Amino acid sequence: MNSFFEDSKSIKYSSDMKHSFYCFYDGTSNNALPIDAHWHYYIEIIYVTKGKGRIISNGYSIPVSKGDMFYILPRDVHSMIGIEEEVFEYAVIKFDPALLFDSSFDAFLLKNMTPILNPVPPQYKYLCQTELSTESKKDYLAIMDLFLSKPYGYELLLKSHLLRLIFRFFSKLEHQGFQLLNNPMNDVDISPILQAFEYIHDHYATQLTAKEIAEHCHISYSYFSRLFKKVSGISFSKYLNFVRITEAEKLLLSQQNSITDIGYTVGFNDTSYFIKQFKSFKQLTPKEYLITVSHH
Repeated sequence: MNSFFEDSKSIKYSSDMKHSFYCFYDGTSNNALPIDAHWHYYIEIIYVTKGKGRIISNGYSIPVSKGDMFYILPRDVHSMIGIEEEVFEYAVIKFDPALLFDSSFDAFLLKNMTPILNPVPPQYKYLCQTELSTESKKDYLAIMDLFLSKPYGYELLLKSHLLRLIFRFFSKLEHQGFQLLNNPMNDVDISPILQAFEYIHDHYATQLTAKEIAEHCHISYSYFSRLFKKVSGISFSKYLNFVRITEAEKLLLSQQNSITDIGYTVGFNDTSYFIKQFKSFKQLTPKEYLITVSHH
């Protein structure tokens, strides 16, 4: 599996990953499966070129086959598995959402706030072969060809295909009630608080407090609380719980620890509270989540 694209999970919108764009072909022929549960801040688009398999995303196990396309948005916990003795080949496009926007803040919101405030259920990110437009398929394959052949000036043409592909997808979501491009706060300066999001990501498993993070950012507690709510639209505690639940979801899919142990691992000292928070974000308890994934 070509996994180095996910080596950096920095939320900094100044783009510090090894690649802002990458694509490749993979599958059973490369012994790439299964792909363990993980998440990243990038957008990933998978197109099945041969055979069939399953993509597990945010509690849904979705069967996919040749000609199908699946979008993975920032912070979507996902994994991929083959079907016994079945061929499963696919193409992958991964890119930094910053490529889509003139405003770095828009990219920051899509990576960090949209998954909480306007989450898109997996079934809306799946396009079966009959639903996928000819134009989207052509744009996708053109991106793959341009990236792999790299003719002179290919980045410009590649981005034009990518923007068309994403525009169609976001427009489809908008018609279904998911407005991922809605940003009423272009004038907000998030630089004073950006390191707070980094600090939460690095220390979510500890008993973090807003006061501790404010001190780390060298700003007052009251200013931190106001700015955090203004930037994110939610409280610090809800964001922290979201980060913890996202990590817990990944651990649940690995099925190597008990629900209680997973709760403690991600920072919850009370199992009942962990289960309550998990259900508030995922609409299922951890046990129900595992049953749903295994039965699809």
